[in-house]
Amino acid sequence: MSHTPAVPGPQPKGPAKLVYFATGSPAEVAADFERLELAGNGTQLRVVAPSYTAGALRPLGLFRPEELLPYQPALAPFLWLRLLAFLGFSRRAVVVCLSARQRFRFLKFLALTLRGRVIFSPTSGERVPLSPLDLAGIWLRQTLDAREERRKNFPIGVIGSASGYYLGKIVPVLRARYPGAPLHGLLLPQGTASAAHLFDSVQVLQPGWWSVLREGFRLARSRNLYQRWVVPCTNEPYRRLKLVAFVWPLSRRQIYNELGDGFPVRKTRTLWGHFRWRLRDRLTYQIVAGTAGRSWPLRAVHLVLYGLRLLSAVPVLTMARLRALHPRRSRHSKAPAGAPGAAGEWSGYEGLESGRIGLARGSSVTSGSAGDTQGTGDAD
Repeated sequence: MSHTPAVPGPQPKGPAKLVYFATGSPAEVAADFERLELAGNGTQLRVVAPSYTAGALRPLGLFRPEELLPYQPALAPFLWLRLLAFLGFSRRAVVVCLSARQRFRFLKFLALTLRGRVIFSPTSGERVPLSPLDLAGIWLRQTLDAREERRKNFPIGVIGSASGYYLGKIVPVLRARYPGAPLHGLLLPQGTASAAHLFDSVQVLQPGWWSVLREGFRLARSRNLYQRWVVPCTNEPYRRLKLVAFVWPLSRRQIYNELGDGFPVRKTRTLWGHFRWRLRDRLTYQIVAGTAGRSWPLRAVHLVLYGLRLLSAVPVLTMARLRALHPRRSRHSKAPAGAPGAAGEWSGYEGLESGRIGLARGSSVTSGSAGDTQGTGDAD
């Protein structure tokens, strides 16, 4: 009786070499070892633990005594070289760092400097792979959050690019979203009476480009005194002030619409969606309003007629534009014979321009040379 040897199937490949940073209490390390199944699985293991907890980890029996590497700050370079020599050039090297309430920042930094896949293992049990780039992102987010925390009581500037009616809707939303932050309004002279009472402090922007330039220099000097600036973008004719608000060196602009909804300008996708929504609303408002409550065939007919109406206005608008660009061309053009303004007939424009108001029909008109006269009157 012959036995056919079993063909071994593909076995799951675990880490060939593993470095574990015991940055936690002995109880947390024991629970993490059991959760990750690190004890007695055949993986080459090195455990790095602070010197004052290494003695408490040995009696637990989680690893062999020679696998424990006590950490001392003075011997950190020597420990780092030993770990590099242990990992070598293995492609299946893994570095696991326990994330507990204790900080152990230097040991976590040491774990990130080793080659291999770095995994942070929180006490909750969820493992988080982390690279130096991810760590830089976390550091940047924490820095920005700390900056926000420091600036949360700084004043919030509001550009007066909306009427008092809509500012009365936006300002309560800002006070609810940023409690305790004073609101500073930069208003136009005509909007001071209706919106000044909404703000804690008000500054009036005087008309003229010189005032705009001077205000820009002032805002550049006081850029770090405001935590953010709000630019209301409502369906109202404040285009120049909105444009200037995006030219001024303001910190952290936010756009708020007439409904009190806002978003940061740095979110370009949301900004592009807002621009498309505004453009679509302007182009289709009359079409939608004119077909409210009607059936779909009537809406289709209304849409076609509305397009024809817009096309029919193109010649009129073109002629008006040409006349606005060349207002005096028709006045200086040569008039044909028999037309008003020809020789022997009164022309209002010609009389006003030459100063001769009393030119009458049938009177003599003197040509440029002396003695040559053309007339229709009788000689006395």
